[in-house]
Amino acid sequence: FTENDLSEVIDRVLQMNEDLFKEKAIVIKRSFADLPEFSFDKDMIIEVLENIFLNAVDSMSGGGNLTVSTEKEAGAGQFNVIIRIQDTGGGISDEQMELIFEPFYTTKAAEQGTGLGLSITKKIMESLGGKVEIESEVGKGAAVILSLPYRVNQNPG
Repeated sequence: FTENDLSEVIDRVLQMNEDLFKEKAIVIKRSFADLPEFSFDKDMIIEVLENIFLNAVDSMSGGGNLTVSTEKEAGAGQFNVIIRIQDTGGGISDEQMELIFEPFYTTKAAEQGTGLGLSITKKIMESLGGKVEIESEVGKGAAVILSLPYRVNQNPG
């Protein structure tokens, strides 16, 4: 992996979806920690963010707030970088939560989605040594928490 600036990558994906956010009356709020560059697969993270942002937009049919934040979390002998994506949509029920990472599981009409977004997101995060968790309260929205190992190239070049 090459070293990338995570905040720049997130901003890029937010900008790629700017028209959609405007059209759906979604206000973006950012709160990025001051993170040094670290090694991760930029294209895979872009795909993960794209999937999560689109799900968040779908959950906020009447508009709302999408808050994206990053922080560094100290773990046992290593750091993780946390990306938290919080929406103000309808939330996710306990029944849906049990199935949410299953391939082809969707709450959308057939022409609106395949139900693969979160399944792919989970696989990508695991392949990067990270994980994805979801917290939700019905009627109050949902938060997707992505955890990535903080790695730096020991001998760049």
